[in-house]
Amino acid sequence: MMTQDKSLEKLAQLLERHGADASRWPDTGRAAMQALIRTNVAARALADEAAALERVLDAAPPVGGTKALESRILTLISEPEDTRAGAQLIAFPEPGAGADHSAGNWGAAALLAASLLVGIWVGAGGYAESFVRAPLEAAGLDMSDQISSYYVGGISPAEDLL
Repeated sequence: MMTQDKSLEKLAQLLERHGADASRWPDTGRAAMQALIRTNVAARALADEAAALERVLDAAPPVGGTKALESRILTLISEPEDTRAGAQLIAFPEPGAGADHSAGNWGAAALLAASLLVGIWVGAGGYAESFVRAPLEAAGLDMSDQISSYYVGGISPAEDLL
């Protein structure tokens, strides 16, 4: 014989899979589950909750595509882009249509390279701690025990004998 917790678990799974209408339940075990619902308050609450959910779903309008919606979507897909109603188009040049893309990217590439060099300089020079410490102190936060210095090569300035 199943324990009451196992029976409630089995009933919950049954209700999730087949709903609250017992006529949709598999024949095996149907009578036992109906008896459990009649005798157990928790089981009755599960069945009532499933029935309430079914009533809400039954009252909801049907969801699904109609032929009219399907034809509108297919029409929109088949229309050329510039004839779609209300479409705001942005004309992008075709690849290889004489646009010189190399001239406009040098500025961005130079800024990226400069930021990389500054990052290397700050990291290698041991300046990162002061850059982090200053804003924290300005904000009134004492994070000195949580900020650690990183030195290239594993040698700190105190150990550097050169």
